Amino acid sequence: MKALGNWVVLKRKDEEVTDKLGLVVSDITDKGVRHKLAEVISVGKEVEDLVVGDQVYYDFAAGSQLRVSGEDIFTVISEKHIVIKL
Repeated sequence: MKALGNWVVLKRKDEEVTDKLGLVVSDITDKGVRHKLAEVISVGKEVEDLVVGDQVYYDFAAGSQLRVSGEDIFTVISEKHIVIKL
């Protein structure tokens, strides 16, 4: 899989978010969280600051999800929606 232009392919890393009582909060109920952690799988030629393997936070509302081989889910997103590189 190869990203083109300024596009980036991400593989989301599931983080377990808990509330004050220690209960696990799902994405559906965790409305205050707008950014998710992911690993960079592929970068387009116009992307300058990212390489495969980088860990990033991205705007969860941006991008499109892509299912490959019926099980792996990737996010295809423009570089501008990546907010933090770890």
